[in-house]
Amino acid sequence: TDQQLARQAVGRLTAERLAEWRSGLPERLAPATRVRLAGDFKAALNRAARVHRKKLPTDIEVTIRHGFATDQAEAPRAREAQILTDAEVRRIVAAADKVDQDGDWEGDLARMVIVLAATGARFGQVKRLTVADVQASKMRLMVPVSQKGRGTKQINKIAVRVGEDVLLALRPLMVGRKGTDTLLIRPRRK
Repeated sequence: TDQQLARQAVGRLTAERLAEWRSGLPERLAPATRVRLAGDFKAALNRAARVHRKKLPTDIEVTIRHGFATDQAEAPRAREAQILTDAEVRRIVAAADKVDQDGDWEGDLARMVIVLAATGARFGQVKRLTVADVQASKMRLMVPVSQKGRGTKQINKIAVRVGEDVLLALRPLMVGRKGTDTLLIRPRRK
């Protein structure tokens, strides 16, 4: 059982016992959840192996690696790319514009949706755009790289070409503002 495994010393674990635990994860869990749980457990064991390496068998890392080896059939597949048609994107932008008008948001939501659609960036990237990232003369936005993943990135911004319609929508946000100001900002109002 899981409790028996939890009480077992790391140095006494076997690849077979770890594989048995992994394959015994409940089927009711989504495949991605089972993979995440196994990955978290493997990471914890690897950390313990590094911290206590002098007290553990020399092959503990191999035991952990083999115990968590998966068949390709078990590994979850990445979801298929979800590409919207131009007509669908236009309907989404129009819906955002309607919400803006109904809520008297002065175009803030529509602009965000336009930038998301034009760049293909993640929300976390778009929210970090600054006024200086709009390079109208070069017909582009300098989009901050995604913070998804590990490690440091070699570059911190990516040039993304955009159309005149996108620049026209963003122009009111640039008037009278410093280059370091956040581009897309919705002030809190009562």
